[in-house]
Amino acid sequence: MVRNVLAELETRVDHPVLAEAREVRVNHAALAEAQEIRADHAVLTEAQEARADHAVLAEAQEVRADHAVLAEAREARVNHAVLAE
Repeated sequence: MVRNVLAELETRVDHPVLAEAREVRVNHAALAEAQEIRADHAVLTEAQEARADHAVLAEAQEVRADHAVLAEAREARVNHAVLAE
């Protein structure tokens, strides 16, 4: 009987400790998941920045192409004026 009482007391003492350990495990899992989400968010943010940089570069290339066309048109006008003289 004394053993039963001691075993029951140990179980009661262990139970809150086990419950706390389970809670710690759950919190640890939630933190690990939050870290993964943050890492995924960082990757997505970097990808968005890369896309924005790509768009800026594409626009700059278009501007350069337009500039080249305008320069060629100016040169053609000058050549035309020279020929007209």
